[in-house]
Amino acid sequence: MNDVITWVIIIFIVGIIVFSLYFRVVELLGAKCPKCGKRKSHEVSRKEAKQEKITIKKEEKIEHYGKNQTQMGERKLFEQPERISIRKYTVPGIRIYYNVTYSCKICGELFIKSEYIENEV
Repeated sequence: MNDVITWVIIIFIVGIIVFSLYFRVVELLGAKCPKCGKRKSHEVSRKEAKQEKITIKKEEKIEHYGKNQTQMGERKLFEQPERISIRKYTVPGIRIYYNVTYSCKICGELFIKSEYIENEV
């Protein structure tokens, strides 16, 4: 009986730690207000500023299992590949810049931050 209670307490404490770390990380990902310095802000609007062509570096891992079988051959469970090769290549892409307006939940300050996303074409 004491073992069960001990495990319940341990699981409860670990749950509280994971829960608090999760919300701390989520808070750190928000945009920082230039006036009050808090990261409690939400997006109000997003406007596209510009686009530019880019190349995106990619890697592909290829596992070789003997007799030139790669990934789809018949093999035993937990069989290790004889060798692994990595193919590096580039693909065309586009980078889109945005001017994002945020509003601080604490002080109400409106501020603009530049952000971008990269997409393959």
